[in-house]
Amino acid sequence: MPSSFEFRAFRCLRAELGELDCYSECIEIAIRQLVDNALKSGSPVSHIQELSRKFSVRVDDIDVASLPVHVCQLYLVTVHQQFERFLADLSKEYGTAKIWSKTSKESWLTSVLRNIGPDVDTAKSRVGELPVLVVEYYRGVRNKFAHPDFDAARFSKNLPRIRMAMPASKYAKLSAPNTYNEVTFDDFILFSRAVKDSALGISKLCQPTPAEIAQMLTEVDEDEGFSFVSLKQKKASSRIRTATLASLRHLYGLSEAEGLEVVDILLSGALA
Repeated sequence: MPSSFEFRAFRCLRAELGELDCYSECIEIAIRQLVDNALKSGSPVSHIQELSRKFSVRVDDIDVASLPVHVCQLYLVTVHQQFERFLADLSKEYGTAKIWSKTSKESWLTSVLRNIGPDVDTAKSRVGELPVLVVEYYRGVRNKFAHPDFDAARFSKNLPRIRMAMPASKYAKLSAPNTYNEVTFDDFILFSRAVKDSALGISKLCQPTPAEIAQMLTEVDEDEGFSFVSLKQKKASSRIRTATLASLRHLYGLSEAEGLEVVDILLSGALA
């Protein structure tokens, strides 16, 4: 199987998380400065009201001390949203080559793990048990944020297990995970890293064969840089071969040698 291959869903997730990291870091600096200045002013409410008038942004009432926690919860919600989109996009993308099923009661993560199998627990172990546990924990934090009456015990049961594994892990320097009402910026960093690690592990477990990559390309939209319909209408030539290889490298990061194997399948007329 092509070792240089990367799903478009994974390449998109990595880029989006990188962008989110940058924006969140800047927001975090601004929030810490705001809270610090408000608390040092002697009257946090008056300080916020003064800033409200200065920037013409209406602020009715706010607990300044709880602001960092609330903002961090928003960071976590955003990371969760991006990971869910990755899982849905991956299922759709790879589903062109292999049909994946999903029940209405299971999460996207459980669905993907079950489909790359042979079963959920085995797939979880192969992807990386700790990052998957971390992702599942913060999925619960997201659910609690979206649904305040959500039972915290349902997603907190693995918290001791995660904390026990943290010191010997690549995440050891982070002071996380924390409980729902005590999350910090370290929770955001941990979740973001665990999502990247889980996504990478999942992608590696379901690496497609050259024939499957060729099949996947039949569903790529023309505005994404490749048109299988147009390719079928053209005569195979060195120019078409080079252009098709360039598209493969752009879409999936394939090396030249591995890309040419897929090009040969595409140009052979073996696909409908």
